[in-house]
Amino acid sequence: MKYSRLLITVLLFLLSCSPSAERKYLNLLEDYSSGEVSDPEPLYEALLKAYSLSSHSSDKIFFSKNIILLSDGDEPEVIYPAPITLNADESIDENISFGGINSDYILLGNNKGFCVFNTDGDPTAIYKAGSKEKIDAMAMRNDSVVFLSKTRLYEFNINSRQTEEFVKGNFSSSSKKYFRSFILSSPKYSAVITGIAGSYYISVYDTRSGEIKLKNVLSSSFDFSINGGALYYLRGGAGNWSVAKYDIASKNRLQIRKISHLDDFFIAAGGFVTIADGKSVIESFTGEKEVLPREWTVKGSCENLLLI
Repeated sequence: MKYSRLLITVLLFLLSCSPSAERKYLNLLEDYSSGEVSDPEPLYEALLKAYSLSSHSSDKIFFSKNIILLSDGDEPEVIYPAPITLNADESIDENISFGGINSDYILLGNNKGFCVFNTDGDPTAIYKAGSKEKIDAMAMRNDSVVFLSKTRLYEFNINSRQTEEFVKGNFSSSSKKYFRSFILSSPKYSAVITGIAGSYYISVYDTRSGEIKLKNVLSSSFDFSINGGALYYLRGGAGNWSVAKYDIASKNRLQIRKISHLDDFFIAAGGFVTIADGKSVIESFTGEKEVLPREWTVKGSCENLLLI
């Protein structure tokens, strides 16, 4: 996703912080709750110091599920998971719709093609879509790029520059003309999601072999997560949603929590955020909860980090 003039603070998702910073925040929270302190600003600042990883203000910030990129300087710069300056020309810098990273490569692209960079920031391969071809999603897979085009998954090999169908099958949306798509890649399992307006299909495949493991799991949210051997997502409808864990190997589904009121929803590797009636609650899959300040606007997640 892309934002303009946005301050992004990267929060550790319910992980431990420095004891002194946490203690200061808890003391201020106690004073604020008891009415001894009325100004919430010191409380928010203490919360950021206790739990934030870093913060950035930029004209152009792009992020996906495993990369955060600043692109308002001379060259785009990866700031997460590791700082890397990319030797990209202006045409790539100005038209980023998709992005991803693995241990060897960085991927940036849009519906007309993509560029793959090595970890030194130098371009190593470029793919340009044909005149009648449109790329709807893409992700890294070892030494290849997997991309969705015309409901099919293809694989572009970085070394051979060859393209072939990767996963057999059709990955269509319920809406044929207007839809969103995204590919989430992880070492063991990957998934492609397509759909629009609260009706999405998630299909999970084995990252190494391409074997389909789950097909067209109905999701109520475009945001989902794969952690270990499980798919985490939102299912259900208005007033009757639930956060679900779907074990990919056994096909067993477990309800983590029911949700009756919901305005927005975000999910990361270790937990999720529910937003309802102006209140944002961050919750781990094991049940730990924290209420976020009302002044904070959640923009998404990147791996196990929350972006505000």
